[in-house]
Amino acid sequence: MLSGETMIKRIGTALGSAVLASVVFAVAPQEAVGTEYLQVAQSTEEIIKALELPPGAEEVDGLRRKGKTRGLSVEAAPAERPSMDFRIEFEFGSARLTPEAKMVLDNVGTALLSDRLSPYRFSIVGHTDAVGDEAYNMELSRARAEAVRNYLIARFGIDGERLETYGLGESKLLDPDNPEAAINRRVEVTNLGS
Repeated sequence: MLSGETMIKRIGTALGSAVLASVVFAVAPQEAVGTEYLQVAQSTEEIIKALELPPGAEEVDGLRRKGKTRGLSVEAAPAERPSMDFRIEFEFGSARLTPEAKMVLDNVGTALLSDRLSPYRFSIVGHTDAVGDEAYNMELSRARAEAVRNYLIARFGIDGERLETYGLGESKLLDPDNPEAAINRRVEVTNLGS
């Protein structure tokens, strides 16, 4: 017979593994998982905290504050902008979202509608691993970012003007030492300000 504490730890470990398969973001302290370093987002509140602008960011960042982000590349976004990398599952070689991906995006959509994030615009950037042709990966990453945007608009009624999409293919690998690793297949969401 297991003690209550042991039972809770085992259930927590099982739930943590299930969440880890769905959501990944590179923010703050990291948890080692094999050779990959990941942090698990377990709630909408954690997503809100990770994507919220730090106090005073709008005043300091005049370029963003004046709304001049239209047409700028993702490269121009300041590095201090809050962002999260999500492990969004797609059907193999396609931009079709899996049911697991929709569960992750339901938390993202809820977060984007929150009072703390609703004033802001976001970029949605698709990334792939290095398996396959570079041009194919670039197009696939764009299609996947667009699929995420379309889901958030259709499911949550988020204004499409708040969501910009880009595809970077395999050009910004999260784990360049393992270019074919699953951690490289992700969608990054960045707060662009108001």
